[in-house]
Amino acid sequence: MLISVEEEVGARQPLRQYATTIPLFVIYYRTVLETNSQLLFERYIYIPPLNSSMLGGVEMGKVHKPFIVLFITAVLSLAIALPAPLITVRAANPSVTDSDNGVWSVGAMYINAYSSCQCSANDLQCCDDAASYILTLPGFRQGFLLADGAVTDLALIDKTYGGADDVYADSVDLLLFAGHGDVDNLYVCNSRFGCCVTPSMMRLGDKDLEWFIVDSCKALKSMYDDLINSPWIKAFKGLHAVAGFATTVPDVDATYVCIFSWCFRTGYACGLREKYFVNYFSSGETFATAWLKATKEALSYVGFEEPIISCVFGPWDDKTQSYGIYDAPYKGYLTNDVYSPVYFMGMCTTIG
Repeated sequence: MLISVEEEVGARQPLRQYATTIPLFVIYYRTVLETNSQLLFERYIYIPPLNSSMLGGVEMGKVHKPFIVLFITAVLSLAIALPAPLITVRAANPSVTDSDNGVWSVGAMYINAYSSCQCSANDLQCCDDAASYILTLPGFRQGFLLADGAVTDLALIDKTYGGADDVYADSVDLLLFAGHGDVDNLYVCNSRFGCCVTPSMMRLGDKDLEWFIVDSCKALKSMYDDLINSPWIKAFKGLHAVAGFATTVPDVDATYVCIFSWCFRTGYACGLREKYFVNYFSSGETFATAWLKATKEALSYVGFEEPIISCVFGPWDDKTQSYGIYDAPYKGYLTNDVYSPVYFMGMCTTIG
């Protein structure tokens, strides 16, 4: 759930690490988590560093220059023969048309007044600002805005479970949910399923939705911990990417100033992460980069004792040879809808 600044962040689960040793130039498929770069991905080309084991036991310092030149030439020749880079995509213009129904659109649902909901929780103060900022996305028309008591399970879950996502969540191209959350749960105001909506009951993108921002605590934790087995996988039925948090996150953001390399907080403000996201995304950044930059900028000086982990996840599109998290519609980059995704990629950043 979202918490106030004064509350302490809950304990963070340790990061899973995978160590892999594979032959040169082998394309390898696996979930890998690199803690240094906070980069989580599934499909990659791994080229081990030069060492004695790669050169038949000969130390690099004793290798003659002709051998080095021959080796580098072979590497470059093979690189040219490899498939095209991941970012090979079809064009789109968000100010003109989208891939589904001709007009780019954005929608939002938020809950501040949880005390008046079926399942009460602490009230929040910034979710309305988050929604207001996201609805200013240039070139996108406003699809819908649901607030407080109007946010129910019907707006998010698939018709298979008696929902109406085709009318709400899946009727726009970019959607924001701002409110309380927990691991694999979004807290709505009223629900037939224990006050929450789980992603296993969502089927997003089969009508229109491309990008989903979940501004709630821990909602993406299962994807961060075990991507392939996360219930969120079921929600991807054309959805290109989902952004959010794997840890607790504050309701408010922080303003700050920097003098040379020294930065300090000057106050608190509402909705800055969405405001910054809109600025970055509309300036041509990819969906992933825009979200990670925005959250890093808005939350770095909030003052939590524990780190905040911000993430973006999306499926691989074979047709464009790219992942949905790399969508940058303002620059004409857009992956196709993938209705039965097999490979996923995620990017996460640790804040604080």
